Order: sequence, then structure tokens, then C-alpha cells
Amino acid sequence: MERWIFTFGFGHTHPVTGASLSRCYVAIDGDREQARATMVRHFGVKWAFQYPNEEKADVEKWGLSRIDLPEVA
Repeated sequence: MERWIFTFGFGHTHPVTGASLSRCYVAIDGDREQARATMVRHFGVKWAFQYPNEEKADVEKWGLSRIDLPEVA
């Protein structure tokens, strides 16, 4: 099992709160396809990139904040 990092762009907003997701990321454990399916279930296709770890996503460099997955209806 791996930890996958998903980032957002400046135009992306939280599906529940409507807050900007700029400079945010989500971490999901699983294989590549499972993690991607989880992300789509929670955010649809409104996210930017998938990375294999925080280092590759440059989380520290860009000062990204980790957020939790929103509840799925």
C-alpha cells in the first residue's frame, strides 16, 4: 500500500463548503487506481495532480495544507 497525494488548482473549490482549495492537498492510502477512485468519489474530476508522496508533490516547498476528505452523499 502506498500513500498518494492529490493537489488542487486555484480554481478548485471544496464540494461541501465552497472554500478555495488552492494550496491544499489530500493524502489517500491504497494502490494508484484505488486512491484515484477514492478521489473521484469525493471530488469528482475537480483536482489537479496525483503524486506518489509528499516530497514529489513539493508539499513543503509550496506550503500546502492537508485537508480531510469530505463526506460522500
